[in-house]
Amino acid sequence: MSIKIDAYTCEKCGKAWLLKEKADDCCKEKEPRKCRVCGKKIEPPYLICCACKTKERYEKAKKIKYSEYKIGCLWDEHMEQYFYDKEELMEAYRDQALEKGEQPIYPEWCFGCVEKHFKINIDAALEFAEEDMYDEFDRNQDLVDLKELYDFIEQWNKRQSAKAYYMDYTTVVLLNA
Repeated sequence: MSIKIDAYTCEKCGKAWLLKEKADDCCKEKEPRKCRVCGKKIEPPYLICCACKTKERYEKAKKIKYSEYKIGCLWDEHMEQYFYDKEELMEAYRDQALEKGEQPIYPEWCFGCVEKHFKINIDAALEFAEEDMYDEFDRNQDLVDLKELYDFIEQWNKRQSAKAYYMDYTTVVLLNA
């Protein structure tokens, strides 16, 4: 069985549209999208420029002195890079400036991070393994020593020291305070 579809094409690029209005507006000169805060031209799909977004995040974030910051990593939005401490961050700014033959301009703040400890999710691991089992499989009835497995993984997870860091836009670390 075949179905007839009526479509409209843009006269300029030939792209097909189901609605005539879409085809007519396809390649028309459109008003450039502007940042909702400062009015600077931005690319879709964004509604706010990077500078204004960073400023908004800064204003909303809780501020903490570097000397009181206890997480082992920092996020610098300008360099789009993680740093393990203030000295590494400042060294990166110094090196970047020296490469350009300029005097370094050091940041006064950066964003903090959140820690994510390495941990095995035993429920997810069991669910993955259960996918290969028969339809009537019931882990609570068919597995031996399930409680011991949970206890072992819980203890094993507590001993792990590996961790990852993710930017935390709700925390600003004041580097000079």
